Amino acid sequence: MQTSLRAIFDDSARLHPMAIYHLNIKPISRSKGHTVGDALAYETGVKLTTIEGKEADFTRKQGIEEFAVIGAQDNLQTLADKIELSERRKNSTLGRRFTIALPAELNKSDRWQAAQEFGQWLNEQYKVAVVVSMHAPDRGGDQRNHHAHITISDRRINEAGEFGEKARELTAAATARIELGRMRQQWEVIGNKALEKAGKKERISHQSNEARGIQKQPSIHLGRVTTNQIRKGLKNHKSLVNSVIHEQNERIPNQRSEGTNQQESELHPRRDAGDEQALGVPIEEILRAAIRDRIAKKEESKRKRESEAAACRREQAEEIFGDKEYRTKGKVEAAIQFIKLKILKIKKLAQSPITRDRCERADSYRTSNDHRAGRERGQAISSQRHRSSTRRSSVSSDRRQGELHKSNTAKRVRERSRSRGQGLGR
Repeated sequence: MQTSLRAIFDDSARLHPMAIYHLNIKPISRSKGHTVGDALAYETGVKLTTIEGKEADFTRKQGIEEFAVIGAQDNLQTLADKIELSERRKNSTLGRRFTIALPAELNKSDRWQAAQEFGQWLNEQYKVAVVVSMHAPDRGGDQRNHHAHITISDRRINEAGEFGEKARELTAAATARIELGRMRQQWEVIGNKALEKAGKKERISHQSNEARGIQKQPSIHLGRVTTNQIRKGLKNHKSLVNSVIHEQNERIPNQRSEGTNQQESELHPRRDAGDEQALGVPIEEILRAAIRDRIAKKEESKRKRESEAAACRREQAEEIFGDKEYRTKGKVEAAIQFIKLKILKIKKLAQSPITRDRCERADSYRTSNDHRAGRERGQAISSQRHRSSTRRSSVSSDRRQGELHKSNTAKRVRERSRSRGQGLGR
């Protein structure tokens, strides 16, 4: 009898419990105000000075267990300055920050060795500078939250410690997704290798539950703010959805998570008796209802802010006009009162010495401009008059010359006729 692929994955999930897998990548973008100095200071717990001269002091930050620089011989301050100076544009991408979840089943040395191995792989694959740091869980948080921060440069570094060309395969649209898949798969290989070496049954996988043929539905990422709200006893729509997902996943046979502890029960609390009716409702419906409630709360808070602003405007109008029974009974009256307020503000502004000074300067500037324009206009008129008079004089002279020419011609004609008459008489 043939065994289905889903059954094989179910048996694998039962024989090898799954450890937590998390790998997140974010760019260090200069256009968003990010700096390499801030990132490295937070991850390593040291005091650095950014390229703008600001100090990033995280020496009091607790929980930083180890950090190391791979692929560069410089210290953190020099490395941060070199990365910043290698980019000239105001919207440059300076580097990338990785956040990976280290298996809580490993001890401290094994976790640090796995994180360093992944950083070494990044350096060998892309020839970039790498800074690896390992953080312990917060005191009041989930004690399984062992994680590492890895920062890489956006440009390749040579043997002399100088940055050259960019690692375009990490940014190009055709290769970025492929390289991201390679990174996720490589961390899975390194993590499982460390778990196997330590003799642990747990494994991690970069694939989704659907890709592995597991019927479990993935939960929603809570984040730091939502997790703190849950620990304080506040309800959140994400916690409600995750509670439903957790209860439905527990009902799936052969896929119950082993080794649940107090932290997991805190993050997936049991619902109240009033929420039991939501057991048979699809998760999408619950999420839509939660989103609708959230939108309704936002609209209610918006209406409350608007009413408070209107009340504040009424109080201001009462103080200005001295009318204790001031009420906006209609849109017309409200518009009239609003115009009066604006006029009063303009009058007060006009009476200020700064405004008077500006007006005087504007008047003097306008007067000087008027004088200049008048002079230019007068010059234009005089030049036009001169041209017209010149034109008239030229016309009159031409007319006189024409008349003189006519008179001379008539005189010559008379003289010729007289000479001819005398010749005939003889």
